[in-house]
Amino acid sequence: MTRQKILDDFLENILKESIEIFNESHLKTPLKQTQDKSYEFKNDLFNKETSSKKNDFREFFSRKGLKPKIEKIEDFFLAVDLISGYPNTKIYSKRGLDAINLLHTFIENYVESVNDFKFLESKYKNIFKSFIKFLNTDILQVHYFTPLFRLDFSSKYTQKDLGNIKLTKINKDTFKIIKESMVGTGSVPGTVRRLGYVLESVVPFQNNTDEEDRIAINRFQKFLISAHLFTDGDLKMGSIYKNFTPWMYNSSKILNMSDVTLGPKSSKLNSRSYLELKTFYNKFLDLNLNGKDWSFIQVALDRFSSSILRNNSIEKIVDLNVALECLFSSPGETSLKITNRVSLLYGSDELTQEECWIFIKNIYKLRNDILHGRKDSALDIAEDIEELEKIVRSSIRKFLNISLNISKKELKSEKKLKSDQTVRDYILNELDLCLINRIRLENFSNISKGSFS
Repeated sequence: MTRQKILDDFLENILKESIEIFNESHLKTPLKQTQDKSYEFKNDLFNKETSSKKNDFREFFSRKGLKPKIEKIEDFFLAVDLISGYPNTKIYSKRGLDAINLLHTFIENYVESVNDFKFLESKYKNIFKSFIKFLNTDILQVHYFTPLFRLDFSSKYTQKDLGNIKLTKINKDTFKIIKESMVGTGSVPGTVRRLGYVLESVVPFQNNTDEEDRIAINRFQKFLISAHLFTDGDLKMGSIYKNFTPWMYNSSKILNMSDVTLGPKSSKLNSRSYLELKTFYNKFLDLNLNGKDWSFIQVALDRFSSSILRNNSIEKIVDLNVALECLFSSPGETSLKITNRVSLLYGSDELTQEECWIFIKNIYKLRNDILHGRKDSALDIAEDIEELEKIVRSSIRKFLNISLNISKKELKSEKKLKSDQTVRDYILNELDLCLINRIRLENFSNISKGSFS
């Protein structure tokens, strides 16, 4: 007989005897009830909140003497020994999730799922199946999720797999966790009323909670940056939650962002653009911008994404200008030279280049006026921000293509790069020469095309 089958028999017997103990306790002191809130969805979005009474199993299972009685059941510690024998249990016991607690959790999860003190074969089999899966696999994984605000995406699928993260439709459980972590039992805030999706990720057990959290945060933030680069819209993450699963004790928030201020514009996806985003995101993950040659693009990316997360127009336009300068500026150069470079790389024809040149020139004046206090903070610059965001997004994507199409080693072998020059020096010098040589511009434009176009 397999270990799983023996455990199955033990747990069924333990559960049946536990139910007898629960019924005895219930007869002496009836199960209390508590107010609970549930959430109704319509077309995958929050519709209304309802209040109802539910059995207060938390109070019931905390009653003095209940657990010791269960632990006196004949097969209890034989089952504990079997659960302890799973390699994953030994590993995770370092975080206080021992086999005794797991067995109590199994019993409590079953009772809550049935919402009564009686044995139902079908319910038992479902809970046992989930428990075995947890013992075999999930225990070596740490689960995370974060709400994704301002995403407009209609899909018949509950979940979309992006690789190391998943895009999952909001459900009543995740909605409740998010809502109650933000406002407790108060009314549903506007920020979550149109919340349609969460991002989920499963991080392999590292035996280091800080490292696990770092991996999860990095994954979510990389997706957010790539999504900002892929499409327009005020896409934002919320708090990050970990271990909200039926078998875990250390549920928590690792990144608290309760005060989410939403921008006016949603990021829109359809079936086709989702697939394009998935491809874009996975190519983005393959990039290595940490090296000396391309680190300036990473700085531009960070400031670009930061601008979208800002709520203040002045701060947005300052961030976008910094992103632009990370790409196009050199020490001691004038705004005119930067304007020339931006318009040459951005414009697909001379008319677009001229329009871009005029716009960037005016943006520099606006930026200088802002920095020197000559513009009111209430100034309406929404259209300027939208246009500048479009230019910066396009420029970063072109630089990412360039990073894939040229290398320092090749430039040196072709004698296009002097020993004291960086790759960035070469790119900016080429753009300067493109101003007077249209054939050179056409050739340079080709290396700015590729996966991120």
